[in-house]
Amino acid sequence: MKHTLPCALDWRRWLVLTTVVTVFTTIASAQSSKPPVLISETTSTRAIAFESVSFKREPFSLGSLFATDGRTRVMLFALNINLGPNEDLSVFTADAETATHEHRALRVEYVAPVPGLQWLSAVTLRLNDDLPTSGDVLVSLTLRGVKSNRVRVGIGRWSARRRWSNSNAGSSLSTFWPRH
Repeated sequence: MKHTLPCALDWRRWLVLTTVVTVFTTIASAQSSKPPVLISETTSTRAIAFESVSFKREPFSLGSLFATDGRTRVMLFALNINLGPNEDLSVFTADAETATHEHRALRVEYVAPVPGLQWLSAVTLRLNDDLPTSGDVLVSLTLRGVKSNRVRVGIGRWSARRRWSNSNAGSSLSTFWPRH
């Protein structure tokens, strides 16, 4: 049985072409497998987050007058978000962990690079009815099965002590909730 090379290329050119394609595929795969990184304040795990319409900072209420469904949308910022040409929001999931360590799925409604800062992406999440009405949740983002770091997002009201305490630099929920 005789084997022919594609497009009548000699074997050297075919080898170079397949090597180049393999290298670029490997590089693209390695870049896309980096975990997403949600951006937080430099001194804590508190998310850089805004209400997506008014751009107000946390704490966020679960309800919003701006949305037809009455739910608040929160915009977070992330690194390492590289979507393929045929990919959509279905490659993302988001999760919020409550103070009682319950996990609640959050709907990812929008992901796009920030204009002028292509390395940074804006991620809009819809806050669900089943989240607590006050306190912090730890939010993470998963892209193609690769999970991000977790960042704190405040829901409801805070006391001044809680908001500005240095204890929110810890990574466990117990270090953030003040003991009464």
